[in-house]
Amino acid sequence: MKKNVSKVACLVLSLSMVASMAACKKSEKKSGCVDAAENFLSSIIPLNEKKIKKLAKGSDLDEDIINNLKVHGQSEMVEAVMEKATFEVDSDSVEEKKKKASCSATVTMPDYEDAMEEADGDPDEFIDAIEGQKEKNYISVDLELEFEVDDDEYVLTNGDDVYDALFDPLFEALGSYQVDGPEISEETKDTTPADTTPADTTPADTTPANTTPADTTPADTTPADTTPATSSQAALPFPFKSFKKVDLNEDLFTKAVKAVDPNASIDDFPLDDMTEYNTTKYKMGTSATNWSVMYTYYEFASADDAHKYFEDTCALMQSIASGYGLESDYGYLIYESDSMDIIYYFSGNAMTVVVTFALDQDAFDQINTFVNTLGIA
Repeated sequence: MKKNVSKVACLVLSLSMVASMAACKKSEKKSGCVDAAENFLSSIIPLNEKKIKKLAKGSDLDEDIINNLKVHGQSEMVEAVMEKATFEVDSDSVEEKKKKASCSATVTMPDYEDAMEEADGDPDEFIDAIEGQKEKNYISVDLELEFEVDDDEYVLTNGDDVYDALFDPLFEALGSYQVDGPEISEETKDTTPADTTPADTTPADTTPANTTPADTTPADTTPADTTPATSSQAALPFPFKSFKKVDLNEDLFTKAVKAVDPNASIDDFPLDDMTEYNTTKYKMGTSATNWSVMYTYYEFASADDAHKYFEDTCALMQSIASGYGLESDYGYLIYESDSMDIIYYFSGNAMTVVVTFALDQDAFDQINTFVNTLGIA
C-alpha cells in the first residue's frame, strides 16, 4: 500500500483500510450498488467531520483512517480543493456476481498541481488560484469501487485503493503547506491584532510617561505576554516560552512519544519531499488513543541542513510566534493560535515538530509530557 504523505504536519497517513462501509438497501441490483458508491463518496470527498463520523458507525473502516480523514480535513488548502470536487457513478458499469458487486465512478476536482505552480507554494495564493480556476481546467480521477453483498447490504472492500487514488497525489502535491500553510495564512490575517497589541501598550507607555521606571518594565515583559493574551487560546497557554539546547536524537524522540502513550505508533515516511534538505530520516508518532497531537522527527546530513530547514519552515511565523530563538546549532519556535498550535525544535542535525488542532486539556497535557521528557523546557 502506498505511503505518500505530506511533511509535518500534517500529515499522518498509515493506510490500512481493509473495508469501509457504504451500505444501503437495494431496491434492485444496479441501484443498490450505485447508491452504496454514492453514499461512500459523498462522505469521504467533502472531508466533513460529521459525515466521517456517520461513515464510521456500523462499518469496518479502520479507526486510523477515520482519524486521518479528520486531520486532513482541518487543512484549508485541502478543503479548498475538495469542496469543489464532484463525482458521478456510472450506473452502466455496475457488475454483480453472486455476493460481489462493482461499479466505476469519476471524481472531478480542481487541478491542484497547476494551482501550486501558479501560487509558487504560497498558501493564500493557492487558495485564490483554486477559487478562480475554471471548471474546464479541472482534472478527473477514475475510481473502481468493489463491494461484498450480504443481506442486501453493500460493504466496500477496496477502500484503501479508493483512498490512495483520490487523496495520495493531493497530499503529496501540497507537501508541508497542507499543515502549516493554511494556518500561517490565517494568522497573517490575524497579524492586525498581533500588531495592535503593542498599540495597546502605548497607553501604558504614555500614562507613566513621567516615570521612567514604569516605562521600562512593560517594555520588557509585555511583548512576551501579549501574543497568547490576544488569542482565544489564553485559557490554556503553553507553560513555556523558550527552550534550551539538548542532544536531540531518534532514541530521545521515541522515548518522549512513548511517555505520552506507551502504545503510540512511530512510523517511517518517504523522504521524497525532503531531498533538498538532505534528510536522512523522517518519522511520525501518534497516540493510539488520541490522534489530535502529531509528533514528527527528522534527521539531516548535517546541522547546517537542519538549520536551513528550520529557518525555511519558520520564516513566515517568527513575527507572530509566542516564543522564538535561533542559534547556530539549535533553535525553537512556539506558535499558538485559536485553531492550531505548533512547536518546532531543532538541535544539531535533528528536528522535531509537534502539531495539534485540539486545543483542550488532554492535548496540552500530552505536549507538556513530550516536551518535559525531551528535557528542553
